Amino acid sequence: MKALTILILLLAATNSCFAQASLSPDPPSSVYFKDVDGDGKPDKFTYQIKRWENDYEGALRIVSAKGSVLWEHEYPIGKGDLNELLSTEGDATGRKVILTDWVKKFFIGELNYGAAIERIKIKAEDIDNEQIDYAAKLASVSPRKLKREIYRRGQIQ
Repeated sequence: MKALTILILLLAATNSCFAQASLSPDPPSSVYFKDVDGDGKPDKFTYQIKRWENDYEGALRIVSAKGSVLWEHEYPIGKGDLNELLSTEGDATGRKVILTDWVKKFFIGELNYGAAIERIKIKAEDIDNEQIDYAAKLASVSPRKLKREIYRRGQIQ
C-alpha cells in the first residue's frame, strides 16, 4: 500500500559527532501532519529515536485523525550508523549536527537526509501483497477487502 512515498535515508558518520549526552532521557521526536488516508483530515506522522539496549531504535508511525494506526515501522540503529548519519548531514550542511536537532527537523525540509513525503497515484502492480497482508491484519479485515477499499478511494490508476 503506497499512498505516499516516504524516503528516509540513513547514512554514515564519525564517533566524534555523536555524544551519549545528546540523547536526553525523553527521546527526541518530530511530528508532522498531512492527510494521507483521503478523509480530508490531517493524519499524524511521528518520528522518534530512542535508546535500545546498547544501541538505538528508530520509529516512524502514522496515525489517522480518528486514532487508527495507518503505518508503523521500528528498526534498530547501531551507534556507528547513527554517528555516520549525523556526520554526513554535518558535512552536507557545513554545520555540526546533534541528534535531537536532526530528529526535530526530520519532516520540515531543512535536512539533506530527512523525509520527503508526496502523495502519488500508484498502479495496481505497485501494491506489495506482503504490505497488504500486514495492513489487513492490523485493520482486522481481509486482504481482498483492503485492496477493494484502496481501489474505491481512487488511489490506484
